[in-house]
Amino acid sequence: MLKSGQTELRPASSRGLGDWLLRAFGRAAPRVRVTSSAARLGASLEVEWSVEPGGGTTLATVSLVGSEVVRRRISARTGISIVTERSDFFVVELDRQAPATGTARVSGKGAAVIPAGLVPTLAAKFNEISWAIVVELLSSGPQSTRQEFPLTVLPVHR
Repeated sequence: MLKSGQTELRPASSRGLGDWLLRAFGRAAPRVRVTSSAARLGASLEVEWSVEPGGGTTLATVSLVGSEVVRRRISARTGISIVTERSDFFVVELDRQAPATGTARVSGKGAAVIPAGLVPTLAAKFNEISWAIVVELLSSGPQSTRQEFPLTVLPVHR
């Protein structure tokens, strides 16, 4: 249930069959709620997250990640291809939970101030600055889940 003033973020991408299999065999996709869908540089960002059912999760980590994405055009005999390179310039851990074995629900809260000297969200043809809340779930089996929830970060309000 959303509290007033909160926004639920949507995942960056759905894996279709992969997400369906996770839900069918024990783990739903994480849910992330933030105080606002557009945060500001220099302001505080509060995050609530949950995973139901949480059975099998041994460690859950939630982070705020700022990344630079560069797309380079490479020309070769076979044609022109575009290579994407991603580099994280800001990572702050918002919450980390190690739930007890057999826990039905894993959830938590976290907050951080986004430093005012960083770059806001930007999208261009070959360069991009993107921000996301990243939820990583490690389980006792071979499967782990990493899901990104895009977030818009606005410039400092003057």
